[in-house]
Amino acid sequence: MTCLNNTICGNKQHFYYEWCNYNSNNGFYYEEAPIITCRRDSIQKLYPSCKNCWSGFIDCCADNKEDCCLKSTTSYPTTTPTSIPSTLCAENYYFQKDEKCNFLEIQNTDISYNNENSMVCCVNDRNKCCPFNYSILYGIFGVIGVSLLIMFVFVLRGTKNKKINPETKLRNIVHV
Repeated sequence: MTCLNNTICGNKQHFYYEWCNYNSNNGFYYEEAPIITCRRDSIQKLYPSCKNCWSGFIDCCADNKEDCCLKSTTSYPTTTPTSIPSTLCAENYYFQKDEKCNFLEIQNTDISYNNENSMVCCVNDRNKCCPFNYSILYGIFGVIGVSLLIMFVFVLRGTKNKKINPETKLRNIVHV
């Protein structure tokens, strides 16, 4: 049975079995909003072997589902080394694992760093955190150019060494 009543809800919409105890991709911990949420007494019966579930599921009264779970004011701790300053910038943006710098990009370590699950950056624009690395591109073109040049030299050298000897050719001609 739900724990919501008219005293808590008024005329707000009811949301049941919302999960609020989680770490989000944006690097913050979310927990239930204290005034508009409550926990069911019967949750232990529904999930007898899941003690984490007993405190995670809530019922809520709100205008929308997002209002049931509030973002904490500080980001959750990371496993990054302590040598990286936590006060790198005023506002942190978290990019997910697949949004880390790619092969042809270089990480701008002045405004970003990696933790084990994501990349943390001071600006919301990923292109500023991972600008295109032209050195790698120029290196690839250089290797391709040198390879083509070497192949071209060997082809020219091979055709210069093949001389046609007319005397040998005349001996091979059969007279009729």
